Amino acid sequence: MSLVHTLRALWRTRVAVAIIAMVALLAATAVMYRVTFPGKIESRRYHEGVATIRVLVDTPSSQVVAVSPKGSDTLGMRANLIASLMVDGVFKAAIAKRAGVAPNKLVGIAENDDAADAEPAAPVPKRGVDVLRTRVIQDLDGNQLPIIEVETRAVVAADAGKLANAAVEGLRDYLDTQAATEQVPDARRLRVNGLGRAQESDIARGPSLVVALAVGLLVFVAGCALLLGGLWLERTWRMTEAAEAPPLEEDVWPPVQHIGPVEREAQPAGARKRASKRARAVADDDQPAASVSP
Repeated sequence: MSLVHTLRALWRTRVAVAIIAMVALLAATAVMYRVTFPGKIESRRYHEGVATIRVLVDTPSSQVVAVSPKGSDTLGMRANLIASLMVDGVFKAAIAKRAGVAPNKLVGIAENDDAADAEPAAPVPKRGVDVLRTRVIQDLDGNQLPIIEVETRAVVAADAGKLANAAVEGLRDYLDTQAATEQVPDARRLRVNGLGRAQESDIARGPSLVVALAVGLLVFVAGCALLLGGLWLERTWRMTEAAEAPPLEEDVWPPVQHIGPVEREAQPAGARKRASKRARAVADDDQPAASVSP
């Protein structure tokens, strides 16, 4: 089917094309917006503040300076334990208090890269909720390093950065408090240090306008293709049905015309005379031959 024939077919079915266009528009709108009852429209695209910071779990004799300090072989496991405890219980409460956030408003998620100990994926937090996410950095061989990466999310980047910095400070305060309570000497206490300040950024989440337009265009093209396919099938069906139909019987020529009184009066005088002669001739032919007596 050429382009001209395609356009003519779409123009003849422009009402159906208009309906397809409305459906495509609704599909694009559904990608960009979430419609809830009763008539509430909410955009699926939003901005969120994200901040990241790394925490070094160190020995009293810094492993960065000392060669093979005592206890350095277990720092990876200790870092993994601390990363898991930071997102729940008293650890999370201490971080939330330091950041000025209610503990029950802070969602904690601990990621574990070890496939053997992997836990089911945590549910995605709702929009606008403060999130604290932790994971332990691994080397190329999969060994856990004594470095905890903390990622925080908030409505704006400044709040996310504040929460990330508070995670380091709250963790340090909690460890110092627990060590003082249990009377652990300074020479045996873990050292927790943040590797710089938190890196803040503002990112956009959700589908973009380009994605919505692409979905709408795809729905429109697919709908028009189905419409043209239906027209082609209907035309092919009719042509096949006409080709398979039996031929009609030939009509008798000339057809016999029955003229009533009204039509006879409307005819010209010459036509009436010729019609009368033909009628008499037909009547004479229909009469039986007279018998001749001897």
